[in-house]
Amino acid sequence: WSFSLFAAGGLGWYAISPYADSCASCAFGSVGVVFARPRIQDIGYITDIEGDLETFNRYVDSDASVLRRENGVLKLKDPASAFVFGGDLFDRGSGDLRLAEELIQLKRTYPCRVFLIMGNRDINKMRLAAELSDSAMRQSSDEAFQAWWDPKAPALTKYLSSKGLSDSKVNRLKWILRHTMGAPAAFEHRRQELAEMSAKRSAEVNDNEVLQSFLESVKSGGAVARYLQHAQIGVI
Repeated sequence: WSFSLFAAGGLGWYAISPYADSCASCAFGSVGVVFARPRIQDIGYITDIEGDLETFNRYVDSDASVLRRENGVLKLKDPASAFVFGGDLFDRGSGDLRLAEELIQLKRTYPCRVFLIMGNRDINKMRLAAELSDSAMRQSSDEAFQAWWDPKAPALTKYLSSKGLSDSKVNRLKWILRHTMGAPAAFEHRRQELAEMSAKRSAEVNDNEVLQSFLESVKSGGAVARYLQHAQIGVI
């Protein structure tokens, strides 16, 4: 038997034990101890998928992958393998919601051998809960958070004025994604994903449905919130 220490509560650094299969854990104050076996011989790693479902599928099907799909369900290939996803799951493809669900289920199936890392593109989505709240919308557009690190990024008021747009949650979301999160196509990617998931054409998914999808994703039980709940800031 072997053990590794990890920070309890999800937010912390985890250590991959050289042994893993079934495991039991017990807590000691703010840390826990994981006991696991048998010996891990292969660790798979991929990062920065950013919603690109096709790239992730190619990885799964490749010889380099420690993953496989069995009847459509993502699994580890054998008891001596572990998997680390390095973060940045969201933003630049039309697979955000489906990839999040797959990786969360994989983590739940193999809690001691699958590790999900929090990337900046995952964590920053939680801003939407505050910046698109009803109270935020009652504030002037001049008070909206700005991308101070990017001198080329327009402030919200200037963005709305230049495009002749009203100050709505939909338009604020489009501005946030494009000019403060570096995800200019994320709004349309989500529209496409919602269409694919409901067997519709993209044109049949309206802006408010896209908005609600983003807002629901950061609520308890939503895709982003659940991914972060099952993730940690690092793994050794």
